[in-house]
Amino acid sequence: MPSTWTRWITAAHGMDDAVWARHANPWSIWTRLPIMPLGVVALMLREELGMLLWPILAALVVWTIVNPRAFPPPLTFERWDSRAVLGEKLWVERDRTPIPAEVAA
Repeated sequence: MPSTWTRWITAAHGMDDAVWARHANPWSIWTRLPIMPLGVVALMLREELGMLLWPILAALVVWTIVNPRAFPPPLTFERWDSRAVLGEKLWVERDRTPIPAEVAA
């Protein structure tokens, strides 16, 4: 059963089937990866950045929210990275749609 945190994150992003499909676009996946490292570097350099830290963090939060909707659905879901996002969707929705036994094994 998903945790309260997982439910909150999914609800906050408004992830319906159309958004999940767009989220599975490889461009969405690979442009999402630098979000965490950039946030960590910005926090590590907070004294050097001063007040510039806050717009940087705000931009990273905005990109985190916009990214799943910024790209069209992929032409195919055969790529491993697109399929990984579909696996994430299955995992998040496992209380509403049980994972089939042949997939879970």
